[in-house]
Amino acid sequence: MGDAAHAKRDSAHNRGDAADVTHDETTAGPHGDVIAALALADPRTRLVIWNGRIWNRERGDKAWRPYAGANSHATHVHVEILPARRGDASPWPWSPEIWTAARSWPSAPDQT
Repeated sequence: MGDAAHAKRDSAHNRGDAADVTHDETTAGPHGDVIAALALADPRTRLVIWNGRIWNRERGDKAWRPYAGANSHATHVHVEILPARRGDASPWPWSPEIWTAARSWPSAPDQT
């Protein structure tokens, strides 16, 4: 899950605790806002970074806060899982098998 850039430092990607879910409006998949909302609702999720914002379950975040990292994550949603949930192999809500069953996605939530 980690690339060369992540390999140079300690990264949740390298530990197998994070994945970047690409936001691509040219496909039939969900919009990045929807992916982020679905990740926030999943009990396996520890942290989400998307479009210049961050949410962290362990901090007790109740809302998004600004994210000032070098990569604003505007083209993909960064999803980290709780290490204790790493063995949970159930499909994520945006996975292809769920896409097929859903056939449509809810509108993106308000950005405020």
